[in-house]
Parts: sequence; C-alpha cells; structure tokens
Amino acid sequence: MISIAIRMCRPLPIAPTSSFRLKTDTFINDHLGSKLGGEQSKLLAEEMNLLWGVCSKAAHPGQPDFFARADAKFIIRNTTTILEYVSRFLA
Repeated sequence: MISIAIRMCRPLPIAPTSSFRLKTDTFINDHLGSKLGGEQSKLLAEEMNLLWGVCSKAAHPGQPDFFARADAKFIIRNTTTILEYVSRFLA
C-alpha cells in the first residue's frame, strides 16, 4: 500500500528497481522533508521500512503466501496510520 501511495505522487528521480529504503528516503525528502524536518523525516522512513520488513516477500523468502491474522492486522493498522499521517502534509 505504501508503494501505491508513493507511485501516486510525481515520479521519483531514481530507477524503479532501486531499493525500497532508497525509494522511501527519496519520497520523504522530495515531498515531506521541508514540512517534517530532519528528525521526523528519519522516523517516518524508519517506520515505513519496518513495515516493509514485516510484509515484503523479499524480506521473507520461502514463507507461505499468506499472513497470520495478527500479522495482517499489524500491517493494515500501520499502513493506515502512515497514510493518514502523510496525507496531512501532501494535501
């Protein structure tokens, strides 16, 4: 879901095959950095990368193609919170 939010904004000035961490850092710097400041930008990037670590197939190779209910709730709640927070600054 975070990737969808990132893609809905203007194109990032990096390759589509770049790492998720680079994509989040670039997105935050381009769209939110001046509004959040350095420390808040860093915390937001860490939160987005934590969520990526929980739900990425790349981060969990060999896992089944489903999440346990507790994992799914965690992913949905965190994604919703991040999107709500970021939407305040993109509006």
